[in-house]
Amino acid sequence: RERFELDMEEQHQHIKQESERLQKEEQELYQTYQEKEMKLREEERHLVNELEEDENRLKQEMYEFEIRQNEEKQEMKAFHEAEDQRLRHEIELEETRMLHAVEEQQERLKKDLQEQEIRIRDELEEAEQKIMNQQKDEELRIRIE
Repeated sequence: RERFELDMEEQHQHIKQESERLQKEEQELYQTYQEKEMKLREEERHLVNELEEDENRLKQEMYEFEIRQNEEKQEMKAFHEAEDQRLRHEIELEETRMLHAVEEQQERLKKDLQEQEIRIRDELEEAEQKIMNQQKDEELRIRIE
């Protein structure tokens, strides 16, 4: 009987030790679980923060891109307007130059025409004078005969 009690006591001790060991192991596992869970949550927060920062940076970059795009559109619009204005000015200058050239040509033609008119009138007067002189000479020759 003593042997049985000793065996029982020994088994009880063994079970108790095993139970304590299992409890300790469970506690260690639970603590490891909690530590890992905490690390995962911390990593998750860190990743969420990085993601939010990336998202905000992307939004900022998109905003800046849109601003640059609008500025470029405005610059292009201003450039095209300036180019249009420059071309209109060149066209106006060319039209003015051509108008002056036409006016000068008209003046030259008018002057040439006036000179021709004077020359023709002078030639006509000279021819009339010759005819009159010939008629006088003819009359004089007729009288002389």
